[in-house]
This record gives sequence, structure tokens and C-alpha cells, in this order.
Amino acid sequence: MAPADATTRSAAPHADVVTAAITQTFDDGCGVQLRPHTKGENDVDDGEVIVGVVSVGGQVGWTAFLALAEKSAVAVAESFLGMEIPFDDPDMCEAISEVVNLFSVRIKGVLDQREVEVTASMPKVIRAASVDRFLVQADSHDVTCFRSRAGKVWVGVFASS
Repeated sequence: MAPADATTRSAAPHADVVTAAITQTFDDGCGVQLRPHTKGENDVDDGEVIVGVVSVGGQVGWTAFLALAEKSAVAVAESFLGMEIPFDDPDMCEAISEVVNLFSVRIKGVLDQREVEVTASMPKVIRAASVDRFLVQADSHDVTCFRSRAGKVWVGVFASS
């Protein structure tokens, strides 16, 4: 498995749409600019993350995900909803679910522009011990790490087997 700081590529067709979709989602929905991030030597990603997933089916078949570190989740929830929600609050997963729902609409929109017919599932949001522990569950994935004033954000695709 490639480290979470790298952008890796799998055989998932049209997987590149997730980076465009998350950039649009954060820019328009949250007012947050995302920039690609490469880990530094002392930069460790071992903290808990909130992960939203959405399955995309039809002419392509893969699952897109959005993972947010604690600082990112708190900032995005506040920016998106206009209210502060602590990371450990049970409502945090609901707040991130709204962001992931917008993310899935953007994915579908970009694929529609490419004339790729798909459907997207409702988002599911979970907590994971770390982004690396979450990613180890997939055999094939694309992943990109972004940084912003809100903190780190990972986005990617698990290819269907």
C-alpha cells in the first residue's frame, strides 16, 4: 500500500473526478481552499479521522471516500453548518454526512458532464483510528491528501474487485 501522503493511481476508471468534486465541494460549500499536501519528515498521520464513503455504480463501479482529521472535521462542520460541533460529539458524523452528500452530488455532476451514467448511494460516515488504518482495508485505491486552513483532508477511491 502506498503512504497516505502520495497520490496513487489504480485501475478505477474516471477516479480522477473525486479530486475535482472535493475541490468544488470545499470551495463552494465550505469556503475552504484545498492544496495538495506532501508529508514532511516529522509530519505524522496517526490521529483519529472521520470518514465518509459513497458507492458509485453504473458505467463505473467504485467507492469514493473523504477522510477528515480532527481539526479539519471541526472546521469544516463549522464552516458548512455555521455552528461549532466538537469532534467527539455524536452530531459530528451527521454534520460530515451532509458534506459527503454534497461531495457525492459533485461526483455525479462531473461524471454526467463526461456522459458517464452513474448512481450514487447515500453517504455513510464512520470513525477510524487513523487514515492509514482505514486505507489498509482496501487492496486497490487512489488517494490524495490535501491541506487547507482547516487542516488535512484525504480523498480517494476504492476500486471494485
